[in-house]
Amino acid sequence: MTSRGEPKKTKMNLPWILGTLLIGGAVLSITIAAADSSAQTGLWQSALINIGSAVALSSLLGFIEPRLRKNYIEATTRKIEAATEEIEARVDARVEELEERVESSQALFRQYMDAEDEAVVTMSGRPDFYTIAGALVAANRARTIDPFRGVTVPASEGIPSVVVGFHYATPVGNGRRDVLRIKATVLEDRPDGRFPWPTEYAWQPGATSEQFGAYMMKELQNADLKDVASKVFWPETIDRLTTALTLAFDSKRNDGKLKGQLIEMGPGNWALTSVGIEHVYRGILAPADSFPSEITGAVQTFARRGGEVLREPWMDLERPEWAEPAEWEYMIARARKVLANINLPVMMQPPYVGSTKEPRRPGPRASGVG
Repeated sequence: MTSRGEPKKTKMNLPWILGTLLIGGAVLSITIAAADSSAQTGLWQSALINIGSAVALSSLLGFIEPRLRKNYIEATTRKIEAATEEIEARVDARVEELEERVESSQALFRQYMDAEDEAVVTMSGRPDFYTIAGALVAANRARTIDPFRGVTVPASEGIPSVVVGFHYATPVGNGRRDVLRIKATVLEDRPDGRFPWPTEYAWQPGATSEQFGAYMMKELQNADLKDVASKVFWPETIDRLTTALTLAFDSKRNDGKLKGQLIEMGPGNWALTSVGIEHVYRGILAPADSFPSEITGAVQTFARRGGEVLREPWMDLERPEWAEPAEWEYMIARARKVLANINLPVMMQPPYVGSTKEPRRPGPRASGVG
């Protein structure tokens, strides 16, 4: 091959052809000249004739062989080129098909992202049962928030006095319809010295955001928590929910600020996620396994050595120098309560699982908030 795709030119071997012709001619001449000799000469004639014929045939083959070889090479080259073109056509078709699939997948992914963004924007502009449930459904589908608890945000400024959880979920095992669960947890002691239990409400489809916020404030006041209720700003709570879901979506898409599923936002840029205590700009600062489950803690309470309770991993965590002491202590306290139970078996989790079905809008307008 002189160059790619071009067969090497075949030349005839002229010395070989001329030599065999001369030898064959000489042998035949001798044979003819000896035709009138003695009877013994017949044997030589036959032998010489055969030798001459063979030499002449060799000369003929030497003349024809280059052309035969050239034709063979050309035919083989054409076959190889045709097979190569067929393979290239198949590869091109396959590449084009894969490119179309990639483009289709990217378009579908962009549609999902657009739908997620639209759900959060719609909730932010018109917060009600359907828009909040729709945004939570998008988060459940994308697996950006805790499936058993939803997402919790502060309901007051600074170090939160109250946190509110939002969870659009399906009750496990009883076949009831999906429910928008709102869980208000007061983080301050009651006037009588008792620590309040979390209060859970079901947001009914007919209640507006303002109606539900007013209802929750009234319930806090009825629980002798007027001071706490006065610190709760419901519109700002909805804004924090919008910020939390936006952060969760962005982190999932861009391998960004949060590494785990968002569970609860803390003050400032702190968050509790499925991997531990995280800071939006500082990463993971305390892994989730630093906070053993309540079952483990109960067992350790009885496992005393010399009258001293065994230390738990979170006790050895050191506050980063840049962290505010009050915020760090708050996040440790919340992690002990929240993260301690995220790794329990499913049967020991809350009896609700995040719904991935859009809420249906009923015909008649429902009434009531709780």
